[in-house]
Amino acid sequence: MLIDDIDFADLYLQQLKLAHRTEKTPDHWDQRAEKMAENCASPTDSYLQQLTAKIDLQGAQTLFDMGCGPGTVSLALADKLTTIYGVDYSQGMLKVAARRAAALRQTMSTGSSAPGKRTGVTCHAAILPWLPAPLWWLICARQ
Repeated sequence: MLIDDIDFADLYLQQLKLAHRTEKTPDHWDQRAEKMAENCASPTDSYLQQLTAKIDLQGAQTLFDMGCGPGTVSLALADKLTTIYGVDYSQGMLKVAARRAAALRQTMSTGSSAPGKRTGVTCHAAILPWLPAPLWWLICARQ
């Protein structure tokens, strides 16, 4: 079996079922938004530093962050880009992301203001496991 034959998204979904995970509502994430910003959005967070170090921003001016949460990744990269767009189905997460952007003196378009043109970098680690593997890799490819 080749790695191309493995459906990692399906394996992840199977693992979620085995772990008895339940679907989280926007309200669930609204209530967690502040804590998530405190616990996993710190610029000194080792995982965040490693992740952002691996994102190729060469020639990019914009970032589209699908499932942005409190702006963890997008705000960590904001000083290297002209425009960032954050989308999340939790209004609480979007409010925290917008507040954090304002504190950093950055402008972050949130909610329904998705870009009308291609973005330089698309980031959506939170939703990738839910996509079929071929689509996963297509979306991750630099455009």
